[in-house]
Amino acid sequence: MIPRMALVRILLIEDNPGDVRLMEEYLPRNLPFELDISHCARLREAQAVLQEGRIFELILLDLFLPDSMGFPTFEAVREHAGGIPIVVLSGWEDQDQVSRAIAGGARDYINKSNLDGLKFVRILREAVKASGPHASTT
Repeated sequence: MIPRMALVRILLIEDNPGDVRLMEEYLPRNLPFELDISHCARLREAQAVLQEGRIFELILLDLFLPDSMGFPTFEAVREHAGGIPIVVLSGWEDQDQVSRAIAGGARDYINKSNLDGLKFVRILREAVKASGPHASTT
């Protein structure tokens, strides 16, 4: 269980400004915990952030970025994630790539076309539980 005043750190790897805004503004208002979202728009940026050794409880990953496309994006992030759970952000057209990522170790996926706040909370809870005692309390 996530403590009521927990801080959950998320690395959001997404190049679409509208989807970034949705994650940064809408979802934090509806969650029983605080989110600290770090954003990268390119795979190369995300790899650099992960190599710095910063602690994250979850990675939200769009598979289609300006510098990487599809399942290889997942593989590249997984290689640098150090066991941090990865949740794939997908659109309806990405289902084959999502299936490959799930088979390759992604924790779950969120369909960006039909975002479900309850599913997002469940995914966050499970990811924090899976990543161990990293969530900080304020």
